[in-house]
Parts: sequence; structure tokens; C-alpha cells
Amino acid sequence: MATLNIDDYPQLATICWNRKIRTAEESEALRLYEAGWRFIDRDSLTIPEADLISKLAEKYGNGVLNV
Repeated sequence: MATLNIDDYPQLATICWNRKIRTAEESEALRLYEAGWRFIDRDSLTIPEADLISKLAEKYGNGVLNV
């Protein structure tokens, strides 16, 4: 399982604004996206971040993003 730098993904950084630890395991990142989805500005998702979300949903969510 890979560790992600939260600040490499602008929308993830936004929903983790109060988190002191700026890294997350991939499965945890998926949970963070799902929990904070209402705060995600989908129009501002970068291509790498959108690809990451898709990859995480495939790998850890059985192809489903629970939002």
C-alpha cells in the first residue's frame, strides 16, 4: 500500500485542512475523499487527482466511490 502526500492533491488538501499529518495510505485517502466529497470542487479536480480517485475506487472500493 502506497503512502500519498496529501498536499500533492489540491482537493484532498482542502478536505484535510485541519489534519496535522500530511500523508495518508491509499485506502485512507479513499475514505477521506468519500467522507468529504460534499466539499470537493469537482470542476477544479486536476487530471492526476481525478485519475487517483478512480484508481483508489477501483483498488479499494470495488470500483465504487461511496458518495
